[in-house]
Amino acid sequence: MALLQLLLAAAALCWHCPVALGELKLPPRAFSFEDLPAGSGTLPSTEPTQTVEGGTECACRLRCLTEPACRGYGYSVRTSTCRLTELLPTSQRMQESREEWRWHARYGVRLLGEPCAVDGDCSTLTPAAACVKNVCSCLDVATETGAGGCAKAGRFLEVPSHQLATGLLSEMSGTTIAACSAACAGELHCVAFDFSSDGLCRKFSAGITSDAVTARQTPITDTITESRAVRSFIWKFAHADGTPPATYESTPGGKMRLLPVISPTNASSICFSDGAILFPGVNAAALASVHQFLSNRAKTTYVWIGLSDVLEEGRYVTSDNQTPTEIAWDTNQGHGHEDCGVVAVRSSLVHDAPCGWQNFEALCQYVGENLALNKFAWMSVNNDQHPASHGNDGLQGTVVRSKALTQLASLTWTVDLGQPVQVTSVLYMASSSSDLTTNRNHLTEIRVGSDRASFDEQHSARCVWLEAPFVADGHARLFRCTVPVTGRFVRLIRRQPETVLDFADLAVFGNRLMEHEPEILSAEPLIS
Repeated sequence: MALLQLLLAAAALCWHCPVALGELKLPPRAFSFEDLPAGSGTLPSTEPTQTVEGGTECACRLRCLTEPACRGYGYSVRTSTCRLTELLPTSQRMQESREEWRWHARYGVRLLGEPCAVDGDCSTLTPAAACVKNVCSCLDVATETGAGGCAKAGRFLEVPSHQLATGLLSEMSGTTIAACSAACAGELHCVAFDFSSDGLCRKFSAGITSDAVTARQTPITDTITESRAVRSFIWKFAHADGTPPATYESTPGGKMRLLPVISPTNASSICFSDGAILFPGVNAAALASVHQFLSNRAKTTYVWIGLSDVLEEGRYVTSDNQTPTEIAWDTNQGHGHEDCGVVAVRSSLVHDAPCGWQNFEALCQYVGENLALNKFAWMSVNNDQHPASHGNDGLQGTVVRSKALTQLASLTWTVDLGQPVQVTSVLYMASSSSDLTTNRNHLTEIRVGSDRASFDEQHSARCVWLEAPFVADGHARLFRCTVPVTGRFVRLIRRQPETVLDFADLAVFGNRLMEHEPEILSAEPLIS
């Protein structure tokens, strides 16, 4: 059976297998070719090709373009022979030939492991694939299946207090919860499903989009209904979208970067600009995961990590807003008035240190790509000197600051992410204030919605609510959504009695969602 017939059979079974060329509507890029270097040779005669004798090179090119299954062609200058092939012509696949052949590889229809120039070269045949370092590879939120495709990486999370309502893909009746879960996991666009006690499975392209919960009813007659027990599940991706900068290295504790000698607040700012936080691991196991990395690279005795009790003396909180029950303190540490945390490189034990006047190297841990960076943003009360665009420019030195208007019930800042995103966390950078007696970082809610104007519980879902002061001025802290929530717009709301909306920057992390299924066409394989 020809290559594309095999792909056709595989694609009929699951989205994460490579799609047969000719099944999909080809993008404009697929109607252009990459010219292989002169003298590359020719494809081995054992490779299946369709040979056409006579004719011009232009006619050969046109013949390939009219065959959706053709991924390249070769033309013999001496014999006027045209060879059409389903196998992508590459220099590595050529063998020496006495004939002068001119080979051309079709753009836009590349498989995993084949050369590429842009993401569109890869994603036509293999959904969830992209061009990474000029080679078609699975996106970082997907894994290779072993059959030439990419599968979503992650797991389902049950969300008992929420209801799915947006982006219904399909329904199946008379099935089991295991079959429903497997069906959703096997579809690229399916990120959530619910399952009712009567065996109805519903698959969705969006997860939690609203805080509104209503009991689902099943009609018994025209006038009588009964409630059904419904369980809802959303897909939790293995990690947020994004590839760390080249300065980050893989460790057992994640992707890490060691900053040169610096203050903790400046270190927090640099980590922020990378889509990272100061390393939040403070127990023995977490610190052991970065011990080798630090031992091989650190030049200072101590290294800043994401731990402090700046907000409340004696109550240590990590950079990802956790109050740890176990901290690997060294002897006689953690009881003084020094508010920031460092790890001793040699012992991997934690010390407290003054935040203001000592400098050490610092350890950043990558979180993901800031999906809000430099996107369009606006405020309910604008201030030309401190505009909304300062809230997602990635800079600590520029701030958002509203004018004090006590008559408003709330002050808001909103960013348009540009497409639906399953938001998993936000990273809040507080502005540096000269007023040390007032912390305005409180009474703050962050919601995610699909309507740019309406953020009530019907049209949006809460990510986090932060009532008490939650971060010190000049510091950054990561807040994970209670459950991942889906939408295009993220709104930061500051409630009364606080009268000023004031912060340096807000980063948004999560996973971009695809909105539409590709259009399906049909075509015959080139070689039978």
